Amino acid sequence: MSMNDLLEITKANFSALFIDRGRVQQQSLGLTQSGPMDEYAFLWANKLLGNDLNAACIEITFGKFSVKALQRCQVAITGANFNARLNHHNLANWETLYLKKGDELHFDGPQMAGTRAYLSIKGGFDCPKPFQSACTVKRENLGGFNAGEVLQVGDGLSSLVQQTQAQTINISVYPELIRTYNNRGVIHCRFMPTSQWALFSSQDQQRFLNQAYRISSQSDRMGVRLEGEKLKPYNDGIISEGIALGAIQVPPDGQPIVLMRDRQTIGGYPKLGTVLSTDIEKIGQAMPGQTIQFHVSDIKAAYEERIQRERFFDPNNED
Repeated sequence: MSMNDLLEITKANFSALFIDRGRVQQQSLGLTQSGPMDEYAFLWANKLLGNDLNAACIEITFGKFSVKALQRCQVAITGANFNARLNHHNLANWETLYLKKGDELHFDGPQMAGTRAYLSIKGGFDCPKPFQSACTVKRENLGGFNAGEVLQVGDGLSSLVQQTQAQTINISVYPELIRTYNNRGVIHCRFMPTSQWALFSSQDQQRFLNQAYRISSQSDRMGVRLEGEKLKPYNDGIISEGIALGAIQVPPDGQPIVLMRDRQTIGGYPKLGTVLSTDIEKIGQAMPGQTIQFHVSDIKAAYEERIQRERFFDPNNED
């Protein structure tokens, strides 16, 4: 704790960690890119406060998280509905919030509406950024206040900017732009088949497309394991190659794995395809036991949606 701290963590029952858009251009060193499991909610958490879109936020998984304001500050909450409360008053999600000294912000558990929420602060959280990123990855001992560890009770949180100009009027995302999550329905995700799609028989290809896979409880930020009818590629393995976000690989047990933000950098299992980057967050917000069905898309749709998102959040970005 220091005199510059604005918030103190008073409850952290599950995983709460610093995150930004990812540790880019470091995979040649064997470091995962990482990044937010729900990019859309993460970007809104920063946009609501006028932050740089890559500013560090806190990704809260399964809720049960609380902070106490040590000084006045402005924050925003987006993503899953964890029944957020300011002191004893219920809050709307997807909006900014002005905190006074002594205020307490609480997140309960999931309300059948997503698994991850995002907490941002005006200016972005001031935290370690090893290899140019705030992302916390435990297996690589990177990020956080203690070599890749999640945030703990008693940790003090500060901002990169002074909060003297914190606004007392809250602003929120337009209702039509707010994401809603349904942890009981089937998730429909688009994917682009890879050249290795041909390593699977036409029967297995149809088997993959026609069934709804169940999300295993053995899933995490590295990969979401699926349970369903087994698939058998013609080749059990391939020469190890780089792994993209959303790659759907099939290990020897025949059960597909969707590789997520903290995925390994290379892998040697055949891949059915890659989930569109604008759909991967649907899986990132899903509950174990929920089902996913995959639909074929193409690179044109993936490209257009990626560009549309980037231009929406950053109209000055011409890339």
